[in-house]
Amino acid sequence: SLGVTTEVGSKHLMDVSRSLSDHLINWGKEENDIGRIDSIWLSHAHVGHYDGLFQFGREVMGTSSIPCHLSKSMHEFCMSTPPLASLFDEGHLIAEVFDGDASIEISELVAISPIKVPHRDEFSDTHGFVIKGPKRRLLYLTDHDSWDETLGFHEADDIRSWLSSM
Repeated sequence: SLGVTTEVGSKHLMDVSRSLSDHLINWGKEENDIGRIDSIWLSHAHVGHYDGLFQFGREVMGTSSIPCHLSKSMHEFCMSTPPLASLFDEGHLIAEVFDGDASIEISELVAISPIKVPHRDEFSDTHGFVIKGPKRRLLYLTDHDSWDETLGFHEADDIRSWLSSM
């Protein structure tokens, strides 16, 4: 998981592992703001990337209306998995299905772009995320099969040129 805090203090979580409580404590203890999440971004349907979502339900945190950014196939996976579907059906999470690699602004200075990457896609496709600030960019790429496949998929000659094109 990766936590992104914007210049206005909004908090955005990339993937949600079963260690969510530890992540939230470490992320929020400076601001005394433990547990607040403004959005969730899911990369794919492998355990360790989504299994912490269950903690947002009524049995643990009982959250309400947290935007959850995910691909169409990840959304289909969630909706076909009853315990996950209930998080959306009961309004704990709100599905924000992204299309392609369109940039989504999360503040005036920060945007996130999903980037499809090749990986074992048994349950859903796989995405990395480019977090773009006013001066720098960060690539959040938790899983992909190999650099050769990823670079070939994006028709890039090398990692540096691929990153420069984002």
